[in-house]
Amino acid sequence: MPAGMESVVALAQGTTWGTAVTVNAVNKGFPLRTLPLAFGVGPNLVDDTMGGGGFAQDIVQGNIDISGTPTAFLRYGDSENLALALAMGSTTTPVQQGTTLAYLHTFDLGTTLDGLFGTIVATKGASIYEWPSVKINGFSWTIRGGGERAEVAYDMIGYPAKLSSDTADLPTNTTLASLTTFTPRRIVQGFHCVVRMNPVSGSALASPADVITPNEIIFRYQRPMTGEFFVGGGRAISEPALDNVATIQVTLNYGTYQVAAHDALLAAAKAGVEYKMDIIATHPSALAGVGWPYKISVLIPRLALGQPANDLSGPGRIPFSITLDAMKPESASAGMAGLLKPFQILSYSTHSASFLL
Repeated sequence: MPAGMESVVALAQGTTWGTAVTVNAVNKGFPLRTLPLAFGVGPNLVDDTMGGGGFAQDIVQGNIDISGTPTAFLRYGDSENLALALAMGSTTTPVQQGTTLAYLHTFDLGTTLDGLFGTIVATKGASIYEWPSVKINGFSWTIRGGGERAEVAYDMIGYPAKLSSDTADLPTNTTLASLTTFTPRRIVQGFHCVVRMNPVSGSALASPADVITPNEIIFRYQRPMTGEFFVGGGRAISEPALDNVATIQVTLNYGTYQVAAHDALLAAAKAGVEYKMDIIATHPSALAGVGWPYKISVLIPRLALGQPANDLSGPGRIPFSITLDAMKPESASAGMAGLLKPFQILSYSTHSASFLL
């Protein structure tokens, strides 16, 4: 049996839904830790068409749901930047920083995700599994304090997989011998990160005045999508389309209740006060000089405070948690000029071209 550590996963942007593109190339590696995507066989449905027979007399194959939530460590990596671009829908031409090899990439929320998808391929020992087209329609970041490694989970929905041992339906990618992954693949850790928050009506976010100190922060973005089965299309679905408004949330978890700070948040939630926030992860080593380290920043210009939770379950410490919902701002917040979407991500990279075709 193949082991997980022998598996290699690759990702490349596709151009035609249902048609794979080659991933057997330099810089197409996608360093996932888990790949729970349905293969696309079945499910079997018991169809008892003989009333009174007492036992099932027929088996049919029903529709399939090819979806899953692959996970990885959150990295300052360009494979992750491609996944971000496909999930968010829009990116600008990168801006070179001075005369260095550092480039600033800006990822924005597109109106739709139409035409944005990728081919995912995985090796399992000698076998190749190929999902010709997969939509990445969301992701969730979990960042904890100290030296803990940050994690990302991607929401995906896709097209039935092909298997290299199935001679009747061969994948396009039959080997990954030339595949490499972007370097460096540095992992985001808790101590790399700073979280800042103040009211929408306040001045631009600043350190240390606006720094907050949760033990864990979860940033969640997901756009509901539906793909329809069509007559004559086998068990494949059409390109998924948006099916509802996006969920964009930030959850702050604290190990203990901080009286002054959290009392203020409770009062703000009661009064309907809105906030702005940024989450900045900076790697200690420089990308291209001290001025441009590897960095990922999330800018969130408008957040509504949800229902706080400070559970008293006994004589021990009292934890505190609050979830904030990101919304489209009516006007740009101080320090976030031009940002009129619920959030934006900035990433420094040595990659000099746009991540989207």
